Amino acid sequence: MAKRAFLDRTLSGEAVTGVRSIDIDTTNNSVDIHLFLDRSSVEVFLNEGEQVITSRIYPSESSLDFKLFAENGVVELEALDVWQLKDIWK
Repeated sequence: MAKRAFLDRTLSGEAVTGVRSIDIDTTNNSVDIHLFLDRSSVEVFLNEGEQVITSRIYPSESSLDFKLFAENGVVELEALDVWQLKDIWK
């Protein structure tokens, strides 16, 4: 079975649609994910940048969600670090 990472933009605002995906290397049964969210972009770096998905988004002001899941498998989240950047416009 192919191991793939997906970025689903179907709920990311009126101006964008579609799902992007890339193959991922899971030879050591783990995937290192660095996720960067901005007001209009998402960047996902997998396995220290070996694979990358980047996309524009246009969410509403109240849309602050993201989901991590596995189909036909299990995801175990070993660590989660979150940093909020200061707004440069205020």
